[in-house]
Amino acid sequence: MFKLLQWAICLLLISTSAYSQTADERLAEIKGLWQTNADGFLQYKKTIELPGFPKELIYERAKEYYQARLYEKLDEKVAGAVIVLGGAGILKDVQVSNTGGITSTVDATHLLHVWAVDGKAELVITCIQYIFQIGSGSDAGYDEVLISNLYPVNPQAPQSDKIIGAFYGTTRSATARLEQIEKLLKAPLTK
Repeated sequence: MFKLLQWAICLLLISTSAYSQTADERLAEIKGLWQTNADGFLQYKKTIELPGFPKELIYERAKEYYQARLYEKLDEKVAGAVIVLGGAGILKDVQVSNTGGITSTVDATHLLHVWAVDGKAELVITCIQYIFQIGSGSDAGYDEVLISNLYPVNPQAPQSDKIIGAFYGTTRSATARLEQIEKLLKAPLTK
């Protein structure tokens, strides 16, 4: 019983550590995980080596991922040795807070692209905007803001705990998504 209690306390400390971190600590934790593209949009990238995997298999597995996660506007293009998949999605609840009984949430819209070639996949998540929701039901208020206009993507923008929390949550969600795709793509070949 004591062991079970220790595990419960440990899990509680781990799960609340993100909330007790300062803004600088959260930003330091995710430093190097993100970048911006030429247009200033927030991006997360991963290259996955898949020796012996033909591009058609990589493509099929990536397409399964898109369809299972209900990505919208799935685009597919074949350009010689490369197959490209792209789709639009939402990283849900990257920031959730409750003040005075009013819950506010932040979602992040994004594009996911997979470039498949024999033996390798390139994954890129490009985050476009935050969708802020304050309240729930018919009384909820919404606002959409380009992530590229906000701190820390735009270092000149004002800082706030909510924006840093949304950025931190977006980074954690995007990198987790890249890891999910990698796991799916790397599943052993069946004969």
